[in-house]
Amino acid sequence: MQQDTALASKMKALAFIDFMRSKKLISEAGTSKMREPKGVMPDEGSKPSSAAPTPEQDPNEKTFDVVSMPAFGNVRLSMEEQNEVYIQLAEFLSEKSFCMLAQKCLDYVTDKSSIRVRFANGRSLMQLQKVNEAAQHLHHLFTEVDTELTDAMILYGHCKFISNKREEALEAYYKAIRVLNLQGKQVSDPLVHQRIGAILIKQRKWQDAKVIVDMCANNYETAFSYMNLGVACLYLGDFEDAEKVLKKANILDTQNANVWGYLSLVMLRSGNRVFNAF
Repeated sequence: MQQDTALASKMKALAFIDFMRSKKLISEAGTSKMREPKGVMPDEGSKPSSAAPTPEQDPNEKTFDVVSMPAFGNVRLSMEEQNEVYIQLAEFLSEKSFCMLAQKCLDYVTDKSSIRVRFANGRSLMQLQKVNEAAQHLHHLFTEVDTELTDAMILYGHCKFISNKREEALEAYYKAIRVLNLQGKQVSDPLVHQRIGAILIKQRKWQDAKVIVDMCANNYETAFSYMNLGVACLYLGDFEDAEKVLKKANILDTQNANVWGYLSLVMLRSGNRVFNAF
């Protein structure tokens, strides 16, 4: 435990140093004195030409010194700057799906009232599979705190989609798209339209679903999008296109039994191709 604490402190110090260097608060120079390994020729360009041996130094030993200065010096981060380091690290870890580490970083933030911190907390809760808690947190964020926070709307929709509450998920997705359109922005999350298409498929709204999943198949080229496009084409009676896109889905995901089932159904309904289907 003592070693873990020491390692954590060391990593925190390194993060602070990196942040201060990025803000040009401290110099890039560190502390080091390098000695050439025996049998390795020195780099002539890196040796100071006027270096003279000191009394304590063996004149026959080849050394070259690097300018040294303390890493921190007298510079220290304010509490706001420390919070910024923790928030940036939490956001990075959350993007990489290290949700427990992200949550730990957020625990160190002293000011937890900012929208940025609260959103990051909701995101990490969702990744920790605390879906209901995350949904409540995010819903409060975009209804009571910032009514134009589309990222919170989208994550709330994901929470509802995971919870199999499709109507609420669809409403959240549509709301986020409307707000983004008013802001002149595009949806950056590729899951939004793919999940809208999947919900419309479940609702048997074949024509609406085909428009959405066709766009997803062209933009993202995922097996999920091609499968849903094939299903929409199947129930709209477009068997040729259905077979084509389902074969594409099978190439992208050879282990999806649903794709095989829909392909068999397409072949049975398009000319009763029993031998092809089985």
